[in-house]
Amino acid sequence: MEITHITAIYYSATGNTRKVIKRIAKNVQEVLQVPLDYVDYTRPKNREKTHSFGPNELVIFASCVYAGRIPNKMLPYISTAFSGTNTPAIPIVVFGNRSFDNALSELTDILSSNGFIPFSASAIASVHAFSSNIGTGRPDEKDLEQIDSFCKNASEYILNNENLVQIEVPGEHPAVTYYTPLGIDNTPVNFLRAKPKTHKELCDNCGACAKACPMSAIDFVDNTLVPGTCIKCQCCVKICHTKAKYFDDEGFISHVKMLERDYVRRHEPAFFLPTT
Repeated sequence: MEITHITAIYYSATGNTRKVIKRIAKNVQEVLQVPLDYVDYTRPKNREKTHSFGPNELVIFASCVYAGRIPNKMLPYISTAFSGTNTPAIPIVVFGNRSFDNALSELTDILSSNGFIPFSASAIASVHAFSSNIGTGRPDEKDLEQIDSFCKNASEYILNNENLVQIEVPGEHPAVTYYTPLGIDNTPVNFLRAKPKTHKELCDNCGACAKACPMSAIDFVDNTLVPGTCIKCQCCVKICHTKAKYFDDEGFISHVKMLERDYVRRHEPAFFLPTT
């Protein structure tokens, strides 16, 4: 198959998914030797356009995993803003060393219903957004070697095959179940209403958190206020140069402690390639 252009599309609140898709996109480009563009729909201002792709373009579509699914606040945009015409696609999900659950099946199904052909797919383990003690250093050198091999195999396959078929991936079809967060006592916890707090003595009101927030939830005038919907992505915590942002919700803290106890073991990435 002749590919004339690659577009790498991603949502990445804390930068982990961005790092993964850029590695993958560059590797694929090296094999296919065609132009490469990026579409970053993380920020609200970048979710105003629609994008369409033809049969000789390749789309690499990456998302982080929230509660075992694609971030639900991004689903309406993903489902309506990207369309293909028998367009080859490689769906990628990046998960915080716990499990990718139904995220990859969900993304694969969305792309398929929008005119794409997801012929290869992968789920990549990364450091968890909630704690650097979970998946520390991931993806590491072992992961990167596997990622590079996957890219080579997927790229060579599309070059040598005209008729692509959708890859089979594990998970619900359609995806219905979300992961239920558990606390340190292994009982369900609910922190949907949790919002970041601010150490006011540390905050210099620089505006970085408000500009970076994927939901525009933080007040642009007073950065200590969070009047909008918070999706607990940790973007503001990670980006704050004075370390002023934090979460103190009891349910959230208990969940993080459980993750740090039960999910420091290595969870391997998963790769799905055509068999022929």
